[in-house]
Amino acid sequence: MRKVAGVLFWAVMIVAPIALTAVGLAGLPAGTESIPLQVGFDGEVSRSGAPSELWVLGGIMAGCNALLGLCYRFNDVLYDHGLVHGVSRKGALVAYSLCALFLVAVTVWAYWFLLSKVP
Repeated sequence: MRKVAGVLFWAVMIVAPIALTAVGLAGLPAGTESIPLQVGFDGEVSRSGAPSELWVLGGIMAGCNALLGLCYRFNDVLYDHGLVHGVSRKGALVAYSLCALFLVAVTVWAYWFLLSKVP
């Protein structure tokens, strides 16, 4: 049962950024041709682009979570080859999981922040 939960967790972490991208793009008003893609420290939009450019962000986040999932799966191999330092074997598994959750949270925040600036 624990193995199934782990596989399900990583599947959700990998699919979530892609699903969030689809939901974010579906929530845009019809006919939206440009959305903010970069916002400066002053809160002003410094770069706009086509809504389809959000797929790049979703893909990068999904790819990072896929790599974290592989690290989770092959943690013992990484540990045995000296590629994991300063944390126990179980601690590394927790770190991979927390990093994946953080990336999904960043994706949610980025879409909320950027899409809230759509006129």
